[in-house]
Amino acid sequence: MKKYLFLLAVIQLLILVNVAISQTGKPQYTIRTEQNGADFGAFTIELFPLIAPLHSAYFDSLVNISFFDSTAFHRVVPGFVIQGGDPNSKNKPRETWGEGDPSQATILAEFSGVSHLRGIIGAARDVDINSASSQFYVNVADNESLDSQYTAFGRVVSGMDIVDKIVSVLRDANDNPIDKIEMFVTKGESTNLVTTTPELVYPSDNGVGIIVGDTLKWNSSEDAVEFTIQISKNESFDTLYLNSKVGNNFHRIKFLELGNIKYFWRVKANNGRNESDFSIPKSFFSSIKAPVLLTPKMNEDSVSVTPMLEWMPVEGTTR
Repeated sequence: MKKYLFLLAVIQLLILVNVAISQTGKPQYTIRTEQNGADFGAFTIELFPLIAPLHSAYFDSLVNISFFDSTAFHRVVPGFVIQGGDPNSKNKPRETWGEGDPSQATILAEFSGVSHLRGIIGAARDVDINSASSQFYVNVADNESLDSQYTAFGRVVSGMDIVDKIVSVLRDANDNPIDKIEMFVTKGESTNLVTTTPELVYPSDNGVGIIVGDTLKWNSSEDAVEFTIQISKNESFDTLYLNSKVGNNFHRIKFLELGNIKYFWRVKANNGRNESDFSIPKSFFSSIKAPVLLTPKMNEDSVSVTPMLEWMPVEGTTR
């Protein structure tokens, strides 16, 4: 019976995903909050169906049945996140808030290059990476330590001051607001902006002397949340030295072959619903190799006060 219910849930979710992908634009939702029956403010979010289709479709399905209404933001941590969406917070004892309902459907992780910057929305989970359900959090600060650990599936587009107001309320030792903050979520319009193609900034075309630790940089439109960066040793990008997704408009080089080798690089942007074209490629040359020291040897004793220092020659050096 459990296996049948699981398969049914998977089929229903796949149907939702197909519907979400077929729709145009990024769906937006208004999250209105109340405390002690009084209006506490509202903020607007948008989801990333191209980046996290499962989570986007599931969130949308819950909004359609008014699931989130009267649930609480049960966890508020200044400098970190606000978290809510647990059905236990509707009418069950406060000590159960955050534990979740084991009968809820869970969603497979959809890790991406989106970075958990301020305003980004992520899916809460337990130790199992595929255990996310209805609970979500909003980052009130840059929390890049969560990258590739939790699924980012949306962001706040307006009303971040209300999120800051929520995270600043009086709370108990468990980071639960002393006075419950309820949410009511309604679906709004969708946006379908096409993000612009990034413009490569650094290094300049045919730049020389690039080493591990240097940072590639580019300009992009504000709506971009994920970038695909490719590095190749050939201009056609037939074979890739690097093919990575990142959440910022820069990339620190971690691996590079030295020896005045020519590399080509390009970047494209993703705003959660649309991808741009790749940028016009540029090239750079890696630095020449570092010298290998020969004499004196490491920790050698009794070295002359006028020693002869020797090292291996390095191709491409001029001095």
